[in-house]
Amino acid sequence: MIQDTNAMYEILITTFQESTQAWYYSLKSSSISSFYDLNSKLITRFSISIYAKKNLTKLFSITQLERENTYLKKKLIKRC
Repeated sequence: MIQDTNAMYEILITTFQESTQAWYYSLKSSSISSFYDLNSKLITRFSISIYAKKNLTKLFSITQLERENTYLKKKLIKRC
């Protein structure tokens, strides 16, 4: 396990892709004081991108409204 936080910081930023890189490079140079600070800011910024796991009870409770069925039928009829 890496104990050097500077090394952890350098390794972490090499893994950034597209939107994370854009976010990182838009930060002011002195806005991050440590690896743990960067970690906290990443979680705050990107945690909305993480999907919550759904349990089976929640999935099985999903129902289709009557109007949704009608809407789908109309779309299918128009295509035929």
